[in-house]
Amino acid sequence: MYERIRRFVRSFGSDDAGAKGERLAAEWLRRERGFTLVARNWRNPRDLREELDLVCRDGDVLVFVEVKARSAGSLVPGYFAVDGRKKRVLRRSIDGYLRQ
Repeated sequence: MYERIRRFVRSFGSDDAGAKGERLAAEWLRRERGFTLVARNWRNPRDLREELDLVCRDGDVLVFVEVKARSAGSLVPGYFAVDGRKKRVLRRSIDGYLRQ
């Protein structure tokens, strides 16, 4: 039963799409914007639920990037997937990263 559920969830390609989206975003930021990748999928050691998709450097500035991969025909852009709750989690994650 567990294996059937795993196959069903994988059929949506969410893990692969997310990883591919992060890889493409990192490549684009490096190539087009000149950013340097500092960390990918950084997790706060104090709370593993807090994750930063990409941490980049733009000169002397740290840039924290949340990647939301969507298909071309998606009805809702990734911008709207970052709601107030997600922003609070991102702020805590960023604070944890900066404390480290």
